[in-house]
Amino acid sequence: MEYSTSSTQQEPMRSAEEVSTFSLGDLLTLFRANWLFILLSLLICLALGFLYIQSSTHQYSRSASLLIKSESSINSAIEKLAQFTGDKHSYSDEVSNQVIILGTERVVSETVRRLGLDVQYRYRSGLRERDLYRQSPIAIHFVNADPDEKITLRAKLDKDDPDNQVLLYDIKSSLTGKVQGSIVATLGDTIATPIGKIVVENTPYYSNFPTYEVLRVQKDNFGEVVRGYMRDLQVSLQQKDASVIKLTIQSSSPQLAEDFLSTLILVYTELERSDKVKIAESTQRFVDERLAIISSELGQVDAEIEDFKQSQQIADIGAEAQEYIKGSSEVKARLVELNNGISVAQFVQGHLKDKSQMESLIPANVGIASPAIEAAIAKYNELLLKRNQLQTNSSSQNPLVQELNTQLAAQRLSIITSIENLISTLEVERQGILAEQSSYKGRITSVPMQERIVGSIYRQQKIKEELYLFLLNVREQNALSIEAAESNARLIQAPTGPAEPVSPRVPIIMLAALLLGLLIPAAVIYIRSVANNKVRGKADLETYTTIPLLGEVPHYKASRRYVKHVEEQIKEQLEGLDSKERSEVVDQASRMFIVGHHRRSVVSEAFTVIRSNISFLAPDRDDSVKRILVTSAIPGSGKTFTSSNLALSLAQSGKRVLLVDCDIRKNTLSKAIGRHQTGQQGLSTYLSDSRINPEMVICATTQSEMLSVVPSGPVPPNPTELFMSPRFEELLRYADENFDYIVLDTIPVLNLADTRVISHLADITVMVVRENHLPRRLLLELESLYREKRLKGLCLVLNDAGVGASSYGYGYGSYGYGSYGSYGSYGSDEEHK
Repeated sequence: MEYSTSSTQQEPMRSAEEVSTFSLGDLLTLFRANWLFILLSLLICLALGFLYIQSSTHQYSRSASLLIKSESSINSAIEKLAQFTGDKHSYSDEVSNQVIILGTERVVSETVRRLGLDVQYRYRSGLRERDLYRQSPIAIHFVNADPDEKITLRAKLDKDDPDNQVLLYDIKSSLTGKVQGSIVATLGDTIATPIGKIVVENTPYYSNFPTYEVLRVQKDNFGEVVRGYMRDLQVSLQQKDASVIKLTIQSSSPQLAEDFLSTLILVYTELERSDKVKIAESTQRFVDERLAIISSELGQVDAEIEDFKQSQQIADIGAEAQEYIKGSSEVKARLVELNNGISVAQFVQGHLKDKSQMESLIPANVGIASPAIEAAIAKYNELLLKRNQLQTNSSSQNPLVQELNTQLAAQRLSIITSIENLISTLEVERQGILAEQSSYKGRITSVPMQERIVGSIYRQQKIKEELYLFLLNVREQNALSIEAAESNARLIQAPTGPAEPVSPRVPIIMLAALLLGLLIPAAVIYIRSVANNKVRGKADLETYTTIPLLGEVPHYKASRRYVKHVEEQIKEQLEGLDSKERSEVVDQASRMFIVGHHRRSVVSEAFTVIRSNISFLAPDRDDSVKRILVTSAIPGSGKTFTSSNLALSLAQSGKRVLLVDCDIRKNTLSKAIGRHQTGQQGLSTYLSDSRINPEMVICATTQSEMLSVVPSGPVPPNPTELFMSPRFEELLRYADENFDYIVLDTIPVLNLADTRVISHLADITVMVVRENHLPRRLLLELESLYREKRLKGLCLVLNDAGVGASSYGYGYGSYGYGSYGSYGSYGSDEEHK
């Protein structure tokens, strides 16, 4: 007969890739089921975070601010000199340059050297080492150590020693290696050691340092220490457009950080002042040299002026030029006067020599330069007028007229002679004035050349005088600058910072530890859940198959007391077995018929539910379920455990039940119940020997008088062929007549053909699927068997439900079974009392 389970058989088959079984509810279930693991992870991570905080060196931050001045008096002389020479380059310090200078190796190395930061003193305080900056009880000076050498040693103080000795041991050097043995050093003495000469001195903290403490001294590579502080030092502008520089550093000692910044600023200002003084001194030398050169050149210019004036016979070119111009003007006036006199004399001479003018009067008062000639002309004109008057009144023959003519002729000749002499005299005088005029012209012409030469010499003299005076001024200003030299930086905020350490950040670390404590178990749970390819619970059965589910059997673990009780019951059967076989048989036996021993456990209730669900598979009493075949997909699923306890549960309901061990290959059920002794008859002997009837192989059980068992019998060579024998069906018909239920415990269906051979003889096939054991991909094969109806009335039973609850969230309790109030937990020792 066939049983239609539900309409879901018509649903299309779904693959593992087509479904998603992980939801938020599953995640919450996972967390709820693994609360102990999560709590433990939280506690461990928080403890690790606390240990990290306690073991980490605390870092303190300190900051200082510098104001960079825009101008500096130290280089004002240089700036003026640059301006004088036409150099437009600005010599003022730029803030961006100072940011770079403050972090250079020159400044940092000098700071490290002054503070002695290449030698560190520490001692262990709790979980971390404490830096004893400026609090060390002793100070060790490595006299001739290489700056690149690394040295570590430990010091032990003995303050009760009257010799004030310190024990140095565990000495290691990067150059000489480890020093064998220890060294006793006396305070204040210089001692020779394999690592060089060292001096150990006590400090004001010597008496306060505990004698039992060990001091660890470490001298590092000086260059590495400098580079480390260069990396730690942060130099930046306070604001983009401001001239304020902020310096920040972190250190395990707040005092060290403050001292480092203070010393760094001091070194920077000293170096800046030193550089400025060096520049000023160089400027001073340059100015002195230039003054000497210019002074010599000024003397040469003065000598040139003197030589030129002496060679040109001039004292003052301007005054003499005025004299030349005045003399030239006078000469010109005289020359004009002479020319006029010569012209008048020549005019009169011409008039006198003109025959047509013989009887005419001679022009008088015409400006002839000679008074004698003017008097002679006046006398001549008077005689001529007198003659003409006589001649008019008488004739030309008048003796008086003739006498007057003779006198006129003589007078005329005398005047002509005088005029010629006058003209000659004036010409001579004129030539002299012309020569004088030419001389004046030559001198006046030479004045511009003299002025040009003298002007050029004076100009050089003036330039050199101005340069000389300027350099004198520069020298005085530079001398004042050297005396008043100062840095162009001014401290506006001393090194300061918070009292709390900036590292490690306790809230952040503890928050990270808290998150890590949650993330680690979440990741582990999620990865295990995703990576798990086994059946995780009822949800997987419902997702990957449409096979009806009869019920779920929770995870069962027998108590040690019950296992020992079972071992005593099957003691005879265990004889001759090795320890491994013995353990397997005892384990199997402790799982058989637990329903009878734990009637109030959830396992018993689970089988009661399965028994009830089986009864609902038959729609009416005439077609009830009698033959129940119990199998599994793979070994280890608990089919024998399920079949034996299902049979006992049916028997406890007042039904006669026959439990048949059809696993004639391994005899698991028979061994577990002690029915597999040598020579004992069973199913295999009945199927192979026609002389044996069913009554001969059916055995009663001690668990219930309503339960009988057919053991498997000896292992035959041909199990599959035996099941194909008609005698097996005859056995089932006999059982139908004498029992209410027949439970067949068979082998896994996917391994061998035995189960498939006899499955058509059963009313239903109960497929036992063990949680966290069967691969999920095999559920698809079971679905194929169900859809193709190759196993009659196939149903599922989920065994070991809840075994993966702590890891996967598909626990048995999530499906309504729980602990049933007063039933308590199953499988405990309390149930055997």
